[in-house]
Amino acid sequence: MVVGLAVVVLAAFLTSRAVNGQPGGFTDLVGRVNNIKNLQHTGNIYLPFGVEAFTYPPGAIFLFYPLVWLPANHLSSLWTLLCMLALAGAYVLAIARLTRWSLPRSIIVGSVVAGASPLIFPEVYAGFFWGQVGTFLLLAVVLDELAVRGRFQGVLVGIVTAIKIYPGVFIVMWFLRRQWRQAITATVTTLSLTVAAIFVWPASAREFFSTLVFGGQELAHFTSLSTARESSGIAAIFSRPPIPSNLVSQKPVLLITAALVVVALIGAYRLDRRGYVFSSMIVLITISVIGAPIAWDHYFVFLPLLALVPFELGWRSPLSIASLIGFALGLFPWHHFRVVPPGSWLRTDWAYVSQSVYLAIGLSLIATSFWVGPREGVDQSLDARSEIHS
Repeated sequence: MVVGLAVVVLAAFLTSRAVNGQPGGFTDLVGRVNNIKNLQHTGNIYLPFGVEAFTYPPGAIFLFYPLVWLPANHLSSLWTLLCMLALAGAYVLAIARLTRWSLPRSIIVGSVVAGASPLIFPEVYAGFFWGQVGTFLLLAVVLDELAVRGRFQGVLVGIVTAIKIYPGVFIVMWFLRRQWRQAITATVTTLSLTVAAIFVWPASAREFFSTLVFGGQELAHFTSLSTARESSGIAAIFSRPPIPSNLVSQKPVLLITAALVVVALIGAYRLDRRGYVFSSMIVLITISVIGAPIAWDHYFVFLPLLALVPFELGWRSPLSIASLIGFALGLFPWHHFRVVPPGSWLRTDWAYVSQSVYLAIGLSLIATSFWVGPREGVDQSLDARSEIHS
């Protein structure tokens, strides 16, 4: 454990130093600090809604508010260390669940992989570079799905759903599995944090629901061409060259997205009933990302976990093969090839491919989730699955 912690601390120090040495490093983290300072002075964290706007639900204010209490000179280093610890925790839990390795060995391997991930996975580095929360969300989901049991299962997913909304797909899955206690616990947790934020910051809450959500301002914030070029969400593929911008209207895109969410839920449900809890979790994480209105590269911080899918399904499973291909594709710096140069259809098409790789990975994981047969000795009845999870 000491060795693993030392690896994580060293990796966090080197990552923080590398990011601080680059222009634009920790821009989002600094933006969140400025958002909180704005909240303290004006009472409304959502105004002005422009560059580095606060796009999180009101419940997320509880997460970011302590940032202003930390020493500014060490904020980026402390944040990077916490993110690295969260990443290592998610890896260690997954490795310990899927292998027969001892806990000390799982800790060392998970810590080393976490420390190396920003070096070899561009999407993981992007999360550290901007100062994002992706590793915290990943750890919360992995803990709640693979480790936490009893009356507290659902609390972590409920917390991160109040922060980011997208993990709410796990709450939907718990309802589908008839895991009532987990589903209700998560729902109550989300609602409690949201209601608490409404009482503490009423002006911000009114702005969020009246203007950003029901007024459509947040979605409009994500509809520019530059956003479509960087996003790996489903909607983005219809909004960038060489696809004409007016080819598909918003309503069909929303219907396509909703249909894909339903398909992914069915695929994840089938995997869970066959006893493949980890693979089911991967599919749910995938759809929570690509089904979002926008999916930045750092949303794909879970890609290194794809290498573990064969440990659960076997190496010949179509989902395992898709996972390994996705893992390999995640090593390539696709963001370097997304700028569309004028006057060259070939380079425009290559840019489109580079912009769509992460979405293709997600779609392949969802599609191959239907090609997994039942595990021997697993009772697939609905009541049995609900009882096992409970």
